[in-house]
Amino acid sequence: METRHERPDYVRDYRKPKGTEVKHINGSWYLYERKTRYDAASKRSRKVSGRMLGKITEKGFVPRETRITDAFEVEVREFGAFQYFYGNSRAMREKLMEFFPGSWERIYTTAILRATYGPRFKRVAQNYEDSIAGLVYPGLSLSSSAFTPFLRDLGRNREGIRLFMSAMRGEGGRLILVDGHRILSSSQTVDNAEVGYDSKMRYKPQVNLVYLFSLGEDCAFPCRVALYFSLF
Repeated sequence: METRHERPDYVRDYRKPKGTEVKHINGSWYLYERKTRYDAASKRSRKVSGRMLGKITEKGFVPRETRITDAFEVEVREFGAFQYFYGNSRAMREKLMEFFPGSWERIYTTAILRATYGPRFKRVAQNYEDSIAGLVYPGLSLSSSAFTPFLRDLGRNREGIRLFMSAMRGEGGRLILVDGHRILSSSQTVDNAEVGYDSKMRYKPQVNLVYLFSLGEDCAFPCRVALYFSLF
């Protein structure tokens, strides 16, 4: 008989997807599939455990590497890109948890999906369902209609944004300045592009950008993006 263990807060707070169960094995917590099968002997349906999906830790859900075990029952989800970003962004993830406690999962997941599949918000929900992200952070509202109030509230949280960007600066305050001057634009929707001229005397819509990046020992993060108008 399985011994019951008191679940820590990070396990109790984890929102497991439908059709799954949490198990305690050798001191760790794991997420398993849970299915219903018909028992011919008892003539009743019973619940049985399926494959292990990953491990639940204090830092979140860690998916296991996908393996094909049943050629007739396979769910295909993108794994590699999400795992790459997840494995290389722990510091960013922890800072998002600190400064955006109520929305960090949506911010983090959306950023990875847009970096992987493209910037269109209307496709994020489908990409979420096709990615392992849907299992790592289940139950997120990422529909096109949900993004309007989400982005509005996020943009108004200037203090949270300021604290997050300040916390991501490199050790010792080392910075590097990148001059994006000037960027020509033919877009009909970029309001910041104004008619101007450059060293080649090109009188076209342009955007002047200056990027400021922090420098750590093994990474760099954007700190500021300064926008300058090039008016005719």
